[in-house]
Amino acid sequence: APNATLLISQDFLRCVTAAIIYFAISIAAVSKYNDGASKAAGVFGFIATIVFAIDFYITFNDLVTFLKQGSSDSPEGRKSEGNNSNSLF
Repeated sequence: APNATLLISQDFLRCVTAAIIYFAISIAAVSKYNDGASKAAGVFGFIATIVFAIDFYITFNDLVTFLKQGSSDSPEGRKSEGNNSNSLF
């Protein structure tokens, strides 16, 4: 169970830092440059920020549920059962 909590907290930190980084770079791309490519990069960056924020919300709810239940099955395992495209984790 401690290993599952560590994996969930690492996923939690990953999605929070990614959302912050994508948001900051998107703001810089939109505000610093006026060409179309930079605006498109900013829009895609904002979309990526929203996707990572949704991942943050789901991971946070799984973490809270896991800690409240104190069960031995990991919410990370439930999350990755349906998604086999990420073979690194």
